[in-house]
Amino acid sequence: MNLEEYYKAELISESENSFEYRITFNPLHPIYKGHFPQQSVVPGIMQLEIVGHLLNKKLQKNIQLQKVKQIKFLIPILPNIPELKLLLQYKVEHFLNATVQISSEQGIHTKILAHFEIN
Repeated sequence: MNLEEYYKAELISESENSFEYRITFNPLHPIYKGHFPQQSVVPGIMQLEIVGHLLNKKLQKNIQLQKVKQIKFLIPILPNIPELKLLLQYKVEHFLNATVQISSEQGIHTKILAHFEIN
């Protein structure tokens, strides 16, 4: 799956163990219409895929999602939202432990606590 067909990400800040991206979606892509036909949304699994994709790209390592400890969908993410911010903080121990917050002007949309394996 080529995730760049579905969204664009622009790095806006980074520090030693965190980075923040500006995210925009391609609202015309058919993938969004299939989840809820009356109201297109960005599926939760796609949000997790985006997090993994950005980690792989940024850290230049093969990272695989192993476990989602907690995920909260607080406000649906509509693909036509002009801009979202994805803040990812991580700590590498035996696994890469990630804390993610996806937000917009509307507020916090999604919070994720997850473990990724580094290969």
